[in-house]
Amino acid sequence: MDLPVGLDYVIGPGDGLSINLSGGVSERLRRVVDREGRVALPESGPLQVSGRSLGDVQQLVQTTLQRQFRDVRAEVSLARLRSIRVYVVGDVERAGAYDISSLSTPLRVI
Repeated sequence: MDLPVGLDYVIGPGDGLSINLSGGVSERLRRVVDREGRVALPESGPLQVSGRSLGDVQQLVQTTLQRQFRDVRAEVSLARLRSIRVYVVGDVERAGAYDISSLSTPLRVI
């Protein structure tokens, strides 16, 4: 899905993050939040991001990388939404398993 998300979107396992570094270091990183809710950053190691808003993760990444690199700015955006597997059962036309985006609602699945 190609939907914009706000800074209040809550990050979870399976979300893909794009981290653009500029200033003292120029680099574009792509990271997927692992099952434990972490992403690995260069020179900093794993960083717990699951359960935090996109805005909070932006600030956390910026603060963490500033400890390692001089004059670095980090911009974090959502590159890929995680998917959730749901099962539709009962008296429906097409029962079965469906993978939906984390922004979908149960009503939309039905």
